[in-house]
Amino acid sequence: MKVTTLACVIKGGGTVCFTKAPRTNHVIHKDGRKMNANKNFSQIFPHYHPAAVFLYIAAAVACTMLTLQPLYVAISFVIGSFYSIYLNGWKKYWFGLRWLLMMFFIIAAVTPITNHRGRTVLFYLFGEKFTGEALLYGVCTGGMFVCMFVWFQCYQRLITADKFMYLFGRIAPTLAMVVSMILRLVPVTGRKLHETADARKALGADAGVKNGAKISGILMSRCMEDSIDTADSMRARGYGSGKRTVFKAYKIKPADAASILLLSVLLILSLFGILILGKTFTFFPTAGGFFGAQTGGQMPGLLNIPDLSPPAYLYAAGYAAYAAMLLYPFILELRYLLRWR
Repeated sequence: MKVTTLACVIKGGGTVCFTKAPRTNHVIHKDGRKMNANKNFSQIFPHYHPAAVFLYIAAAVACTMLTLQPLYVAISFVIGSFYSIYLNGWKKYWFGLRWLLMMFFIIAAVTPITNHRGRTVLFYLFGEKFTGEALLYGVCTGGMFVCMFVWFQCYQRLITADKFMYLFGRIAPTLAMVVSMILRLVPVTGRKLHETADARKALGADAGVKNGAKISGILMSRCMEDSIDTADSMRARGYGSGKRTVFKAYKIKPADAASILLLSVLLILSLFGILILGKTFTFFPTAGGFFGAQTGGQMPGLLNIPDLSPPAYLYAAGYAAYAAMLLYPFILELRYLLRWR
């Protein structure tokens, strides 16, 4: 917090300074969480217990990996993009996403060239069919990879190194340490790269291959020095010499327990929709089956078998549960916004 000194006077052999601190709009909720009372309030969900936050992000990533169904992929991408922008801002979101668009378009374009299944022929390329079903399959495959990246952007903001170590430091201390250091390596190295490049530019270095090689050498030296400092710091603090302690102790409060319970229920319903109901969707030979199997249960020339597929409202409930699970942080934000407006 920035404090402005207004005046200083000598009184009783000492100096007394009159200062002015800016007004803060933070409100302390009854469960101990600090919120901002103005319109641009701080995010609420990252301040919940790490177990609840990790359950949410793990559920989002796992469900995204388990399905290529177009509607589930679209829900994951839209909500994940909004949440990433909300947490990190549009600039950081787009800076990371733009590099994946090339991979997305390559996957979407190459899949119909190598896969000629499907009945909807869009055109012929080199004498082979270019089908709409294969194109949709490629779009969903590329979209799944993009969704994974978007959710890992949210993960970097939600799960910090101390939260990860708190969750897994006692269960698997070595593995938790390695994973946290790996996840921290990329953003820290990128920040050092920008700092080194800006410093070289301020010194008047010309952009080119020679300057790039110089920056790479400086960056490598800085990373090696930091690794030595980290090793010395760990040795000085007695790493591995006894039972591990945590930097910050988190207590599960009623709101955290309610969040874990509710997210668990939504996760079970989402997995039911993805793994059981989602099996009715097929890409080939014709894409379809969002709300049930495309074909009825009759076998021509044999006995008429009744249609045993689940009703359409169960599929809608599966989509709604999945969307509600991903929207859970926004629901909390809206709840606190209405309470503290």
